[in-house]
Amino acid sequence: MIPPAVASQPRKSRHMVETLVNLFFLSARYLHIVATTLIVGGTLFFEMVVPIAINELKLEVQMVLFARMRWIFRWVVYISTATLLLTGAISMYRNWNVINGDFIRFMVQAAGPNQVYSLITASFFNWPRFWFLAHIASGLFSLVIAVALVSGGKPPERPLQWMRINLFILMIAIFLASASRGARQNLFQALLKNPSIPGARE
Repeated sequence: MIPPAVASQPRKSRHMVETLVNLFFLSARYLHIVATTLIVGGTLFFEMVVPIAINELKLEVQMVLFARMRWIFRWVVYISTATLLLTGAISMYRNWNVINGDFIRFMVQAAGPNQVYSLITASFFNWPRFWFLAHIASGLFSLVIAVALVSGGKPPERPLQWMRINLFILMIAIFLASASRGARQNLFQALLKNPSIPGARE
């Protein structure tokens, strides 16, 4: 007779692996949000707080302070960019079924093509792949601008204007991420309310 502790070992191992995998993806998402917050907050600080704080100082002092703060913020941008690229790649791996269409195909099999296609055509806020790809494109574009602004020996011409533009693009990227998640949630909610599926609720 196999002892209960030995018999239950494979199940415990599976549970441990599942827990670690979920913790890994949760940590990646957390770091993605933290890195985004650092870039958005730093850009907002440079674009709104710094000009007002050093406005009454002499021009020479302003340039010295701005150069020092830019050097410090450079490393914030570099580390945050690397973190966003890494965690973004992890997110793409986990949500690859959204990009390749498996997510929609699963929804069609579960809820039926008529209901799913009616939801998709009813609102563009139910297009998870479109919003996900738009988030990736806008996020990469904003990172390129952020790195370009802090790289080199001196800032580019009109740095504050570029920071305002990049702040706007960053906010759009955040909205697109929320829209992608919202689109998937909308389809899942419709799936849960489908009376033809066992366990669904009206």
